[in-house]
This record gives sequence, C-alpha cells and structure tokens, in this order.
Amino acid sequence: MSQKIFINPRIGDKLTFLKTAEETGGEYTLMRIDLAPHGGNPLHYHTTFTEEFRVIKGELRVSAGGKKLVLKRGQAIKVPRMMSHRFYSESDEPAAFLVEIRPGSVNFERSLKIAYSLAYEGRCFKMGIPKNLLHLAYLLEASESYSPGIPLFLQKQFFKTLAAIAKRLGIERDLDRYCG
Repeated sequence: MSQKIFINPRIGDKLTFLKTAEETGGEYTLMRIDLAPHGGNPLHYHTTFTEEFRVIKGELRVSAGGKKLVLKRGQAIKVPRMMSHRFYSESDEPAAFLVEIRPGSVNFERSLKIAYSLAYEGRCFKMGIPKNLLHLAYLLEASESYSPGIPLFLQKQFFKTLAAIAKRLGIERDLDRYCG
C-alpha cells in the first residue's frame, strides 16, 4: 500500500492505516484516527466485521446499540457486527483513537481511502457522505456499511443495483485512482 494517511476535512479527522488486512493475512485491520474537535461520523452498522475503538488521547463519544458512552484514554468498546454505532466529539480538544476491525477487510480499507479522498476534494457533504449517489452506492456496497432504520434487504438491493450501474459506467475504475 503506497499511501497510509488520509485526511477528511468534512468530518474533521485524519486516518492512518497501521496494519492492513493484507499485512495481517486478513485477520484484522488496524487504524489510527485523529479526530478534530466536534468531528465525527454518521450512525451506521457493518454486516461482516466487528469494530473496537480504543482511546489513546482525549475524549471520544461513541453511540452503540442505543447507548451513549464517553471514553477516555485507555478505555475501549467493541462493537459487534450489525450493531448501529458512530463515533464523535463534543470536546473543544482533539482526540485520537485506534480502530481495529476483525476480520480485516481490503474492501473496507479501499472504501475509506476513496471516501477520504473524495471529501478532501470537496466532493462530499458535511458528514463525509459523497455528493454523487453512484459514488455513495459503490462505497456502501464495498464497505458493507448500512444505515439503521431502513431494512437491510432494501439497502442491499438498492445499493447493489446502483453499484452495478457505477461499475458499468466506469466509475469504479475512476475511484480506483484513490487507492494508489
């Protein structure tokens, strides 16, 4: 992997890949996120992997399974697959934390690289969601990330159809340039 650090000015964070799925034989992916004050991501869930958040600096808020937690340095939470969650900051100070996903996911890593790159270019809304619906569909399918409140089978079918259109139109090849 050539590039390991990605900046997302829309949600206020920097992502550093510490260990990729390729480097761990698919066992896990390990990332560091440096979160700007008042940064964060939208509520979502994953269908194929767990996520563990471990704070290494500052204070991190995590909503998971309907509970709101405040994690401080050294504290962690493991979010099982299919559980709705998000991380965010309400502090005026930056935070840093590790994110470990198990098993590791090359597709999830690719989707993050693309999403951060699109955001860096101003091609995303405030919460880091791509402005182009075909980009969004491609990323959601690749990352296996879904929104709570909408039946999973509907999201899968809708985004799978749009992702297929994106691939036919060559959008996948266009987005691959962000994966270096």
